[in-house]
Amino acid sequence: MRSDTLALSVLERKVFLITIPALPPAFRILIKCCRNKKAVSPVLQTETDSTLIYIDFSKGPFALGGSVFYQTLNTVGTHAPDVLDAEYFANAFNALQALISKDKILAGHDISAGGMITALLEMCFANPEVGLDINISGIKETDIPSILFSEKPGVLVQVKEVKSVIDYLFSKNISFYPIGRVIGERVFKIIKNVQYEYFDIDSLRNVWFRKSYLLDRLQTKPELAQKRFENYAKQPLKFEFPAFFNGTLPKINNRKVKAAIIREKGVNGDREMAYSMYMAGMNVRDIHMTDLIEGRENLQDVNMIVFVGGFSNSDVLGSATVSYTHLTLPTIYSV
Repeated sequence: MRSDTLALSVLERKVFLITIPALPPAFRILIKCCRNKKAVSPVLQTETDSTLIYIDFSKGPFALGGSVFYQTLNTVGTHAPDVLDAEYFANAFNALQALISKDKILAGHDISAGGMITALLEMCFANPEVGLDINISGIKETDIPSILFSEKPGVLVQVKEVKSVIDYLFSKNISFYPIGRVIGERVFKIIKNVQYEYFDIDSLRNVWFRKSYLLDRLQTKPELAQKRFENYAKQPLKFEFPAFFNGTLPKINNRKVKAAIIREKGVNGDREMAYSMYMAGMNVRDIHMTDLIEGRENLQDVNMIVFVGGFSNSDVLGSATVSYTHLTLPTIYSV
């Protein structure tokens, strides 16, 4: 383990220990976190009559200050959402992680820009086979726009085993509200006491996507941007597998090809790339550009070099030139 780089090691108890020994002793960091590969998608699963639960991470009011909703009204407001109890926030987070680890959550989406209604709709957009029937009458707040557009911390989760999830959240003193169910109709229904609204999800998806289209027009030919906007929702997924494919990954005993993934500051997608190359049978090394420059690594025995995407060197003009200059340094190819 090198003393001047970020080191990651896996212990027997399956936790990560992250240390940065190069820092002065007073600033050394030791972080322990669960090594949990389980994750949930923000897209609703096609499980009709499954339940949507709103989990409150804030315990504060549904403030609208700083929200996208207020921005559309040309104002910022006076009261922004806040976390009133940091310990409660941590408990809510841990409770959610426990439910995910127990496979109790089918899908989940955080409440952020656009508020609860935006999160609910985004959960519907990518699955054309579902809709939502939402009832927010159980939430005590009386102002409907505040409930729907406040960006106070919270999470929406889709669950099938409703009772066990509710019992668990209740046992942990977490504030939650069952607010609806997944339906097989492509509509978004919402009610608060006697006020009822009904929306076509695909029409709202067009409104949601239009902003990307308008930005696209400024970066490319307007007619091409228009074609992409007209075609974005017409992309059905179709897979064709060869007859011999049975879904089982073949065992690879000898990884002859040595590949190196070169990272610069700001890049991303390196872990996904490393995993895909490893699954393809390669021996993969993760190398940071500073390791090459300072002589801790070299590329002499590497058969393949991969540069991942992202925002290398802050994504400024000429950032690729910086990478090229680094790679042409004599030290990189020396023993």
